[in-house]
Amino acid sequence: MVRNENLATFLRCIVEELNGAVREELQTDHTRNVIDSVVTVLGRLIADAGPGKEIASARLGEWDSIASRLNDLLAAGSGERNQQKQSPRTESVITEPMTALDNSTAVIQNRLLEPGVFDYLVSSLANGDAAAEQWLADTSCSLNDLLQNMENSFYRPSGRKGVLSVTDNLDLLLQKLSKYLCDRYPELPENPIETSHVVPGGQIKRTVILKLVENDVLPLRLVLRQDMDMTYTGTTVTDEFVIIKRVFDLGLPVPEPILVEPNPDCLGSGGCFMLMTEVEDALPAGTYFGEDRAYMGDNIGPELAREVAAAVANLHGQTLDPDPEAGKLAQQKQLEELQQVKQSWRSHTGGKPPFSLSVDLGLLWLEAYPLDEGRPLCHLHGDLGSHNMMSRDGHLAALIDWELAGMGDPARDLAQLKVMLLEFIIPWDEFKKAYIQAGGPAAACDEHAIAYFSIWAFVYHSNLAINLWERFNAGVRDDAAAASVASHSVERLALYEARALANTMKG
Repeated sequence: MVRNENLATFLRCIVEELNGAVREELQTDHTRNVIDSVVTVLGRLIADAGPGKEIASARLGEWDSIASRLNDLLAAGSGERNQQKQSPRTESVITEPMTALDNSTAVIQNRLLEPGVFDYLVSSLANGDAAAEQWLADTSCSLNDLLQNMENSFYRPSGRKGVLSVTDNLDLLLQKLSKYLCDRYPELPENPIETSHVVPGGQIKRTVILKLVENDVLPLRLVLRQDMDMTYTGTTVTDEFVIIKRVFDLGLPVPEPILVEPNPDCLGSGGCFMLMTEVEDALPAGTYFGEDRAYMGDNIGPELAREVAAAVANLHGQTLDPDPEAGKLAQQKQLEELQQVKQSWRSHTGGKPPFSLSVDLGLLWLEAYPLDEGRPLCHLHGDLGSHNMMSRDGHLAALIDWELAGMGDPARDLAQLKVMLLEFIIPWDEFKKAYIQAGGPAAACDEHAIAYFSIWAFVYHSNLAINLWERFNAGVRDDAAAASVASHSVERLALYEARALANTMKG
């Protein structure tokens, strides 16, 4: 038997062995990335089994007070809303601080679902109620402090490299793709694919880099991008192809789209796919989260941020809707999407990830402080960060992964850049100046709009991630990559949401 107090020590031993000798003997990117995912999950478990208990124990009283203050706030507005009081923790639960703290935040999360409670708080905030504003500010700061301390305790083994990957029977896929290409382009030689490898990281789309044999029909370096069986964003490569074609024609740094196949059965397992040119001699700029870039490294040079400013300004400026009514349309579109995400988040009645209260608080803030009328409307990338950029010698080579693109408020792109990338490499004021000088609309940099979409970014992505969290917990997905997203990523998103809220409430 391993005693609880020794569990973290045993897990650290396992992590170091997996990350060291075991990983070095693996022959493929896929198997190495499986190990990376397992190591990430174990890193979270080590933090929870060790310092996490002390972190949680020190904050139990604080969160009881936050729940009590919410009850008092609601009682002042309506006695009926205060009928369901927080259930006291039993002694058996108190002995497990992490569970007790999770229960405390879940009680608040559930209170916000009670009839009338959420709307009452939105109204109070919108009307400048000082008590409601202080409660939201204090709760956001407390949640940010909690999750940041948990993040600081995350166990990182020495020398860890790589990102997540999902793949399947690549040989069969390539056989079917070869036949497809030969049928579509009879001029191609038999067995036209010379080499291939799967790009790690795909949870929604499969990406494979291909090198073709010499031919007169297609470029020699191509990228296959294919829908996966269990997508949870509602997007498909057939939509993405249209978008990439448009932005390529605008002169943006993107791969050249070659073809799209809307028949999901052509390659067997998976779905629709498209082919585009490879961004040659380029590397991923970095990972999604800044903490991981600081640990794993990146390929970002000092001028990349200004190059991103120029590219995004080009996208926004050239596609800006001149219709005088476009501003109202932009505002209405965002309000509708907010309600869709809110309903989707609340539909997960089987439970939510621990400490995901930050999403509910974010929804509360977004409804209380809506966007102004007259916002600009243009084409967006929808998921801008170093994880969707390719760099060459530290410079921007291409913006990739346009599956979440569409028409919307340009501040949405800029806000995600600000919180996910820019604060690590360039002052925000410098980026704004470069963006506006390159033709980006100045209204995109509006302070309230940037704050709004900084909070929105992590509400939106948390709502996407909970789908994979549920699939993993239900056993629909049982791979290491899904486990990593269902543990590490959902907690990191909760931290970023709490951080965005806390910074906004501080002014």
